[in-house]
Amino acid sequence: METRKRSSNPDIKCYTRATTNPGGPGHAWVKARWDIANDGRPTSFIDSRTVDGKRISVSRSFIPAKLTDNPHLGEEYEIQLLKQSEKIRRKLRDGRWDIPEGQFFTSWNPEIHILEPFSLPLEWSRWRALDWGSARPYSVGWYCQSPDGVIYRYREMYGWGGEENVGSRETPTAVAKKIKAMEDSEIKAGVVFRNNPADRSIWNGNGQEKTIAEEFERAGVLWTPSFGGPNSRINGWTLLDQQFVEKKFFVFRTCRHFIRTIPELLHDETNPEDIDSAMEDHIGDECRYSIVSRHRTFKKSLSSSKKNRPIPGTFDDMGDERKRKSKYRF
Repeated sequence: METRKRSSNPDIKCYTRATTNPGGPGHAWVKARWDIANDGRPTSFIDSRTVDGKRISVSRSFIPAKLTDNPHLGEEYEIQLLKQSEKIRRKLRDGRWDIPEGQFFTSWNPEIHILEPFSLPLEWSRWRALDWGSARPYSVGWYCQSPDGVIYRYREMYGWGGEENVGSRETPTAVAKKIKAMEDSEIKAGVVFRNNPADRSIWNGNGQEKTIAEEFERAGVLWTPSFGGPNSRINGWTLLDQQFVEKKFFVFRTCRHFIRTIPELLHDETNPEDIDSAMEDHIGDECRYSIVSRHRTFKKSLSSSKKNRPIPGTFDDMGDERKRKSKYRF
């Protein structure tokens, strides 16, 4: 259709106008092409790029339309929508584009969880988290916790190549320099970033002379391994969802990649308790590391499991099969 949009008269402006409802196979494509905000706000932007030496600019605008915006649709239609599932109601009645089929974080609500940036008190604890990627995007998020336990994601750095799930292929040293530059004003003000969890894989050597963690450390950025116990991934998702439900987690509007990707995460088809790892889940993983590192339940379970663990080498430390075969009973 775009290739048929032409005119020999310069006074006639060519444009495309399209309408659609949220949902269906093309949902994600429409949402990305028109940069539809998850809070349903109107958006307008110019897509500019250079092709064969020529600068091309295309302007796009998204105009939301809810049921209340159409005076010709009466109460009878709204009653029909009220008979549908909550997802369908939120899509067709409220014009919500952040509810894909199979959405994992159904408790996410942009009208509640997205905040305008505000000045954070210096005495609130702060930290950052990392999910590393090169061919795939890396994600660095900065967090702050208020005295009453509410967590705010107030800044992000997302290493993507301008396309969905494509990384920027930056080196750890280059990323570390960016992190230090972004933290410079806070460091000078006396802020200390403590217990900064990162993807455990950055400590794997993989035959390299230095690990990714060592390259970060050499550049002056330190990380701590994220929690990696049994079911830690699934438990982490549960904790994050719980934070949304209890209104204990908020994100600044400037964290646009968080706002773009988190609502799009879907259930894994083979394990509904988990998120489909083939998706753009890098910010989700990084946020999961962050939440778990601050959650007391995980710290208690970790300490209690160590406390109750049998002494290595004793009969109690044997597996059930070895105990059955052993001739000794204590």
